[in-house]
Amino acid sequence: MRNGDPHVLYDLFDIVNPHNAVPLGETVNPSVTTMDLKCTGGEHYLGIDYHHASSVNQGMTNNILVALRNLNTIISLDRQGTGVQWILSSSWDSDFTFASEGDKFYNPHDVWQFSHNTITFIDDGNNRPDCTWDDDAMEGCYSRAVELALDFETMQATVVWQFEYPNLAWGPGGEHVAEEEDVFNLDGGSINVIPSDVSTYARGN
Repeated sequence: MRNGDPHVLYDLFDIVNPHNAVPLGETVNPSVTTMDLKCTGGEHYLGIDYHHASSVNQGMTNNILVALRNLNTIISLDRQGTGVQWILSSSWDSDFTFASEGDKFYNPHDVWQFSHNTITFIDDGNNRPDCTWDDDAMEGCYSRAVELALDFETMQATVVWQFEYPNLAWGPGGEHVAEEEDVFNLDGGSINVIPSDVSTYARGN
């Protein structure tokens, strides 16, 4: 708020757009980025839900954390409006590399920063490379609650904690070995710290 009036602090298209980031149809699943738009009078169009900002939360370094579900991206923005602090992405020009393929995330929701060098969020997994799904079947798909450590010296992101249910298996190359019965949350989810407990919990929508 400025003088009591709302104002635009950031426009996501100034930061991430199809011209400087992820072109439409590349690295993103069209099943979660296209929308059927119907207008009065019977007109209808196939629209693109490009960013799908799934959460905006306050961080711990004078920052705002924004999760861009459809672009497999998390952005840290300065709270004073001075610009991008860093970008973490499994799809395009990320400021961080990942320790392994299994550390990458897809379709993030509800990102939080509980310490200065970690972020915690829900990784829905719709865009995961081995995930194929339609109305009848979901193969190689899984969702998880995950915490990543961000090393600002090596600029590498590494999984330090995760929860998925009921299976958790990894292959020799760091890839996840998904089981058909692993929980797959098609859209949404949140993660919170319980003040009266030392644990965290994940909740699907």
